[in-house]
Amino acid sequence: MGTFSVWHWLVVLTFVGVVFILFWGTYKLCKRNPPARPKPNEPAGVAGWLLLLVVGLVFIGPYLGLGRLLGDIFSTEEMYPSLNGLQAWENYKLAAWAAFAFIAICCNPD
Repeated sequence: MGTFSVWHWLVVLTFVGVVFILFWGTYKLCKRNPPARPKPNEPAGVAGWLLLLVVGLVFIGPYLGLGRLLGDIFSTEEMYPSLNGLQAWENYKLAAWAAFAFIAICCNPD
């Protein structure tokens, strides 16, 4: 039970070989095809209707998520009043707020 047989080593080496070949192939492909350079006539930046979409997703989206999370917690506590005294419910709310704060702060593009 404590030692590896030849078949175990064969599976491990096959896996390592496949991972090596994938990384090596990706490296060779990226080295052969450099990233494209933008042409000077192409549009660049954020303006017009795209700016409205970006502002909505970056600035208004987290506030909508905040309202939805708050509303869901309040409606759940209203439906099940016995949850208010439970430590597990308090832990769940803390975890939900922490996850929301992490996503809203760290995962939002600047």
